[in-house]
Amino acid sequence: MEQLKEEDVRLTLDVFDSEESKSRIEQILDQQLPQETDAIMGPIKKECLVTLAEFGKENRMPIISPWYSSQSVAKENPYYIQINPFLTEHYHAITEHALEEFSKDQIFLVGRENTRDTDRFKYFQETAEIILDEKEALKTFTFDQDSLSAEFEIIKAKLLDDKATVFILPNYSSRDAQFIYDFIRRINVEKLDHEVYVYGMPVMASMDKLSYDYLVNMNVRIVMSRFVDVSGPLEKRFQSDFFEEYNCFPMDEAYEGYDNLLFLGRALKRYGTGFVRKLDQDGLEYLSTRFNIQPVMTSNNVEDQSIEYF
Repeated sequence: MEQLKEEDVRLTLDVFDSEESKSRIEQILDQQLPQETDAIMGPIKKECLVTLAEFGKENRMPIISPWYSSQSVAKENPYYIQINPFLTEHYHAITEHALEEFSKDQIFLVGRENTRDTDRFKYFQETAEIILDEKEALKTFTFDQDSLSAEFEIIKAKLLDDKATVFILPNYSSRDAQFIYDFIRRINVEKLDHEVYVYGMPVMASMDKLSYDYLVNMNVRIVMSRFVDVSGPLEKRFQSDFFEEYNCFPMDEAYEGYDNLLFLGRALKRYGTGFVRKLDQDGLEYLSTRFNIQPVMTSNNVEDQSIEYF
């Protein structure tokens, strides 16, 4: 808010505890929300967001979801804005990057022999088909997780001798952290002089077991919608101001909240309450990300399209 004030953006900010309760959200909307409210940001729980999205649609008020991403919260609602990209957007970004750097013959989609892992392969294959005009263009590599401990040289047979081998791990949940670690540890043992690259999801960035040596030896590449370069001048200023105020250093959530509110405040200043349809024109670099908000349409048919949400 202080930064926005420096930019001559004057806002009144009301903060409510949703208590992750739908009834509490309804109480806030009925009894506590100021009449002159221009936009609402938050909360995290899906059923609360559904209630807010319906309220926003009825009252033509922008509702911004800063954390939760889902295709089922809003329907034909041009007032609902989802900031975090879908899981599938991460998969598309990995595939595009891998195919820019490597040939399809070098790439393996990796998973355990269960549908939870293998069902995710289709999103990578769909992106690869768009790029290469070829169905099932990427190779797959599945195995029983126990084999990572029981079998010898389970990975070595997949390693290419004359060029780099690329493994893509679609696992995104902290529940899969042990599998991710076991797989990378086995590659580290078996690869010898082979060149290996591993692509993974944001969960890999927060895994304590994945030491610096593993990340370097495996040429690990992690797709993230947010990343803070703490050596930058703006980031250093933010750290200093944050420490002076709270006597501790900011965690990632602090940068995220700061960026989200700056983004919203600047949009309100520049475009007024009709800012929603202008969000793709922001173009600014924030501390942890850039914002590229686009409409999600109800249909691929140009003549029969309406906006589901942004």
